[in-house]
Amino acid sequence: MDTVGISNFELQATIATFYFKNPSDSKKIPKLYAQMYEGDFSAIASNVMIMKRYVLNRLSAMPFAMDMQSGISDKRKKIVAAQLETTILGSSVNFLLYEWMTGIDFPQLPDDFRKLKKNKVNALLLSGSMDGRTYLTSGRDIAKKFKKGQHVVIENAGHDLYMQSPLISELVVSFFKGEKLTIKRIELKPILFD
Repeated sequence: MDTVGISNFELQATIATFYFKNPSDSKKIPKLYAQMYEGDFSAIASNVMIMKRYVLNRLSAMPFAMDMQSGISDKRKKIVAAQLETTILGSSVNFLLYEWMTGIDFPQLPDDFRKLKKNKVNALLLSGSMDGRTYLTSGRDIAKKFKKGQHVVIENAGHDLYMQSPLISELVVSFFKGEKLTIKRIELKPILFD
């Protein structure tokens, strides 16, 4: 049997990595925290071990350089700084990118790189209301830039929304066939907490 020590950051990073992506995973969070409050970390220990062995130790130069050059706008930097001290997960959702971008003198692309211009691209944009990686508010902001875009909100879906209902794949196929879409919202059954 392995023993694993768990720091605050490792716990935050594990929750952000394994439990925020989809409702089928996030439904476990209240039970996990209740168990940890009682001193039982056994349910989360294996995922912390995976974080320590594979995720936290496998930074690659190319993705690191790409993320660092993508940068952060001054406006976003102020928002993050204001929220960082009070958020439960700290910066673990973005795995220290904010700290690296503000603490390392690494060249960043200009703000124009991060601005999506209004366009006439025919696009289907899907957002899961329970997506803990790409928030619904971000999806709505991006959708506004697509004059010919169609934004469909999938209620109770997470990040991996294509696999959460056959209705979604049917919608995508209809879009690629060039059919007119009338659906603006798909509601999936809510997932209850464990």
